[in-house]
Amino acid sequence: MSTLTFGENVFLQFYALEEYTGGIILAKQVIKTPDLQLKFNLLQHSEDEIRHGKLWIAVLRAFDAETLPVKGYDDSPEVNIDWFGALEDDMTMLEVLIHLHIHELRVPYHFERHGNWTSFNGIKKVLAQLIAEEASHLRWIREYLKSLLPVNRKAIYGYLNRAVRFEEAMYYRQMRDILRRHEDEPIADFCTLALEDMPKQRGFVDKYLYETFNYH
Repeated sequence: MSTLTFGENVFLQFYALEEYTGGIILAKQVIKTPDLQLKFNLLQHSEDEIRHGKLWIAVLRAFDAETLPVKGYDDSPEVNIDWFGALEDDMTMLEVLIHLHIHELRVPYHFERHGNWTSFNGIKKVLAQLIAEEASHLRWIREYLKSLLPVNRKAIYGYLNRAVRFEEAMYYRQMRDILRRHEDEPIADFCTLALEDMPKQRGFVDKYLYETFNYH
């Protein structure tokens, strides 16, 4: 089997971290609500995230990839951008779901770019699978937030504003840092493209939020 480059290894281990950490955080939200349907949706979403994390671990094992020190936000020399690790434990469930929704809006865009860039068919297959599976996650959170708008519009808009700025800043930092560390590797081309595409990504997010929640 071909060897996974160090830069792409960084990305895949970050994807795994992101997925299983997100699953844990979603599961923690279950105790915050008495609503059985909401509990079910949270647990289903959590299960999907954990399963996605296992998929990436399986890919890494297939490549016999070098294990990187994936820890958290500030103390890891490589995978040091942790979206979910930056979420505070004292956030309300509503705020956590809005942050997750904004993040998952951008995941298919990023995964599609990665799929077009990578030379490995196994990675392309997993990326395509996860893009398809994001649809149900986006749908249930979207409908839940829309149901709350009539009575909670001000809080939702405030959280949306914060989440959009947070997500954009974190994404920029990740792409910039990986580009800086691996500027002589092929992954630098992907990071450069991702940074150049950020205005287009932001335009997509802004359009979605306006059409879905009348937020602008």
